[in-house]
Amino acid sequence: MDNRFKLFFEKFGLPTHSEPADAATLARFQGNLPDSLLEFWRTHGFCGFREGLFWIVNPEAYEPDMRKWFGAFEGAKDYFVIARTAFGKLYLWSARTGALFTFADPGRGWLHQGKGSADDIAQGRADQCLETFLQAQEPDAQDIRDKNGQALFALVVEKLGPLSRDEVFHAPAPTLLPASEILPHFIKMDIHAYLGLMAESVELHVSNELPPGY
Repeated sequence: MDNRFKLFFEKFGLPTHSEPADAATLARFQGNLPDSLLEFWRTHGFCGFREGLFWIVNPEAYEPDMRKWFGAFEGAKDYFVIARTAFGKLYLWSARTGALFTFADPGRGWLHQGKGSADDIAQGRADQCLETFLQAQEPDAQDIRDKNGQALFALVVEKLGPLSRDEVFHAPAPTLLPASEILPHFIKMDIHAYLGLMAESVELHVSNELPPGY
């Protein structure tokens, strides 16, 4: 196992779903995304972990979604979706700023702005920044919680089954109600249909705080 990602795999286990990254995709993102991420794709493919809780994704598949949400913003084309969660959180990466933005809750248009890694990337440490990003991920942080703090992923999987590559769990305002009240409303959706619907339904806003329950 690649020692650069050993801690990540210790926490998330081996992929429960994987599709190979083709040569054209690898070539296209050479220079736009860190070499260490491309090597991860080359070795492990685009893959899901823990029955769909967390996914390393092909950014190409999300480019139409990004245009719907961020097309009017200067520099938006420089951001790529590199990972996502079962509930639609999108992790974005820029060649200049790294993981500065996380689309924490598309259902509320909530774009979280963190610290990013602009200084380190400018000094040639993009690979290390990407490796740190993945090593820092925690399974619990990919879940969401109801109004009482109860984690929802395992309950929703028990009700609906594991997710496939392009599926997401969705329910209206899932963190504002107790699990017993919100669970009956969860459904599986195609993630691109979900993101498109939310883009038409809610306004985007940027915050340096994460939304409650996320």
